[in-house]
Amino acid sequence: MTIELDISPIKMQEQLLIILEKYFYMFADPMPSNDVPSLDGKYIEVTMDFVLDSVGRFSMFIPEDKLEELTANFLGLDPSELETCEVTPLDTANEMMNIAGGGILSALKNDAEKFSMGLPKINVLNRDEGSGVFKRYINTAVLIDERPLYFQMAVDR
Repeated sequence: MTIELDISPIKMQEQLLIILEKYFYMFADPMPSNDVPSLDGKYIEVTMDFVLDSVGRFSMFIPEDKLEELTANFLGLDPSELETCEVTPLDTANEMMNIAGGGILSALKNDAEKFSMGLPKINVLNRDEGSGVFKRYINTAVLIDERPLYFQMAVDR
């Protein structure tokens, strides 16, 4: 069975807003889709491959200066308690990708279809990665305290 991967950037944005509020207690704002992406400041890139009729890759660009707060909120800790915690901000970035990727793939499939996800990977920022392999990019962004968090879905059709 062939499915049409027709999730819109707005639906992905809505999914990110829900995830940030529900799991990370961060109230983000939608970022207008016509805003040009800018990676000013330090960002952590997390990628995860998936298979759902087509092969694809998710990429999430998380502002590095927000990772500690996201980690503390996710664990229900005060940021000062993170020093003694075994969970690192990079672990949180990986878990954010698991939650976001799983939610978006669940929204794309019908009940009879299965999908698989690879393990999230923290990468050295390379905005051109996959440009020769993937044929379709869906991008969206949300603002966390005026800092953009970018999410990209690339699908090889």
